[in-house]
Amino acid sequence: MDISKVLIANRGECAIRIHNTLKSMGMKSVMIFSDADRGSEHVRIADEAYRVGSGPSTESYLLQDSIIEIAKSSDCIAIHPGYGFLAENAEFAQKVIDVGLLWIGPNPDLIDLFGDKVAARRIMQEFEIPLLPGTVDPVEDMSEIADLVSAIGFPLIIKAAGGGGGKGMRVVNSEDDLESSLEICKSEAQRSFGKSAVFVEKYIQRGHHIEFQILGDKHGQAWHFGHRECSVQRRHQKVIEETPSVLIQDGETDELLEKLVDVCKELKYDSLGTFEFLKTLDGKYYFLEMNTRLQVEHSVTEMTWDVDLVQLQIDAAFGHRLQIKTQEPKGSAIECRIYAEDPLRNFAPSPGVIETVTFPEGPNIRVDSYLRDSLEIPIFYDPMIAKLTVWGQNRNAARLKMIEVLKNSRLHGIPNNIGFHEFILRSNDFGAGNIHTNFLNENWEKLSEELRDERKRFQLLSVAVARMRLGWHSNHSDHGFRILDKESNEGLENLKCVLIVDQGGHHLVITDNDAKLRVELVILDAQKQGMLILHRSKPYYVAIEQDDRHFKCSIGAWNFDFDMYEAGSLPISALGNVSKVSDNVVISPINGKIIRVLSHLGDTVEEGQVLLILEAMKMENEIRAPMSGEVEIIVGDIGLSVEKGQVLVQLKSQSEN
Repeated sequence: MDISKVLIANRGECAIRIHNTLKSMGMKSVMIFSDADRGSEHVRIADEAYRVGSGPSTESYLLQDSIIEIAKSSDCIAIHPGYGFLAENAEFAQKVIDVGLLWIGPNPDLIDLFGDKVAARRIMQEFEIPLLPGTVDPVEDMSEIADLVSAIGFPLIIKAAGGGGGKGMRVVNSEDDLESSLEICKSEAQRSFGKSAVFVEKYIQRGHHIEFQILGDKHGQAWHFGHRECSVQRRHQKVIEETPSVLIQDGETDELLEKLVDVCKELKYDSLGTFEFLKTLDGKYYFLEMNTRLQVEHSVTEMTWDVDLVQLQIDAAFGHRLQIKTQEPKGSAIECRIYAEDPLRNFAPSPGVIETVTFPEGPNIRVDSYLRDSLEIPIFYDPMIAKLTVWGQNRNAARLKMIEVLKNSRLHGIPNNIGFHEFILRSNDFGAGNIHTNFLNENWEKLSEELRDERKRFQLLSVAVARMRLGWHSNHSDHGFRILDKESNEGLENLKCVLIVDQGGHHLVITDNDAKLRVELVILDAQKQGMLILHRSKPYYVAIEQDDRHFKCSIGAWNFDFDMYEAGSLPISALGNVSKVSDNVVISPINGKIIRVLSHLGDTVEEGQVLLILEAMKMENEIRAPMSGEVEIIVGDIGLSVEKGQVLVQLKSQSEN
């Protein structure tokens, strides 16, 4: 057995993060990969890499015995689970220990204790840590929560007892949705975490998600590394994290942190862990859960506390007596999770092939990514594909630095949330710290409209650049060409475009068809592969790829892919799959797999009723009826894979009967 080898039982940017720390410690990484990840960057950089199975995680990254056998046959001394997959699986941790390997994580009994969120609630209650009103036992059916519902009322939230990451979690606002939400949560929990147990809590609509990083060793010592702010969420999954929280005053959490350190000492907690709390608007803290693993958002703590949490976690696992000097955090750090999803389509998952990708480098910028040009993002795993973290002297400095990083990031080929992040960070509410756990939900109608307008502005700028490059500019509405935005399948026709040349240079003013949006492009410098422009008094570098009548353009965090056609020559085939054919036809918004069929031929359904459930990137997506009527066509057996744009259901209106 090679004392320098550690098997990393994870993938992607998580595996790369751990590899980098192992390398700095003079140790070697042994990676595992599925068939879907054969070309991933984590496989390329590994000291050794071994196939563990096919694409789905149940046939690869969750195969406990296969992973352990690879570790043994490759002479590893330890296994690091990373975050996700088997990181909080007590059974796996015990198996690792039983075969004589070192488990880089807490004692399996502690994983088991905190892994069951219902049991964790009971334990924290014993330590007099406040809890939200809710169940103290797992819930199986409606009869078990009738009294609780009467006592705490709506809204309430159903959560998987054995997981996290927004999976197996539903907010319920009325009695009508309670039973169906309970069944969906149990189903999603079973597939994601291997057990269907769920529990119920009172749902706080506007709170702050605050978490506390702790660390213990095998010598009874424990420390904390302050707090993180994780309130900007969608689908109960974190999007932007930062430390310290702008919503916490100096000294406000000192007593709670001391209590949590005492809990760790009392329980002999011997690794990294994170206590997650909900802070209500009146300043009270309520325990949510304890994660017995490395967190995705650990990078913001590392950058403000100047520590390598992964190295400390490894040292603790090897039994070292940790020597940690008490210190105060410095400055502020912000992390943005980059997801393969489309914010303008309700965050629909967007697996596919990345054409080109680059992220900025420089002081106080950290990029955790496994992406490369031509890499296929598979459908089987979580949609998070990269993390960007920055540090600044204060929160506003970090915010402005992150905006620049996002503005100069390039990710072509799949819809993603880079532009969404930049939009949120530029918003007045985020800048002022006016955020809470329901921030995106409450403001989404307004935010999504503003986000669409923002994308449209940059789309018009891209069209203006394309016209300048191809010589298609004039002082009147030009009918000599057609432009098709390949991502949105939107034909951009009859745009009014006026070129003005004066002492200030070349100005191109362009408006959309309805004259709702108007942008002015000021060209500062034109080069073969790009152009420096001025937009809203801010400089932007425009990266350009041009091939005959095909045109790609990146401005800030936005990417556009155009096909250009002469007037009258736009082929029908170029229109692609649109999201809506007619009011009575339901189109798949994503690539996914049908996991539940809730309606059948001849059924009468109501507008908004769930017809099918698609699974993509570990999330369930409800397909609802756009109108009331009779199911005339339904394409869907359980297990069937469908593509974005495919017809799923056709309805016949009641007036046609």
